[in-house]
Amino acid sequence: MPEAVNTALHQWLQDEANVRIHRTTNKRPVDMFEEEKPALQPLPGISQPCCAVDRSVSNSCCRITVGDNYYSIPAAYAS
Repeated sequence: MPEAVNTALHQWLQDEANVRIHRTTNKRPVDMFEEEKPALQPLPGISQPCCAVDRSVSNSCCRITVGDNYYSIPAAYAS
């Protein structure tokens, strides 16, 4: 399944998305990429933090609060 989606996405990018004129820039994305390519820099070799760790207490309805959102948790962790 992912192979079929990747193939279809690549085809769409190549045949439609990257070759049509962008409304704001009035340029094709494929051409803009070629212009910007010399200015691109490699990603840093070290990994960057991408998560936050926090402690939380669940309520009796098997939910925890993160920010203003409630998330379900397994019943074994309730209260």
